[in-house]
Amino acid sequence: MEIKEENEQIIISKVKKQLLSLEERIKQYKGSNLAREFSWDEPQGKEIL
Repeated sequence: MEIKEENEQIIISKVKKQLLSLEERIKQYKGSNLAREFSWDEPQGKEIL
């Protein structure tokens, strides 16, 4: 919420969210949610390799 005064009136407005481009999002990424390696183990049936 944004509250301001104009011409002796109080104006309350909803703040718009800033839309970020993919490039901007990548720049802000801190790397704390990286995928870890995991094993699918050996095939158990007739899986296609």
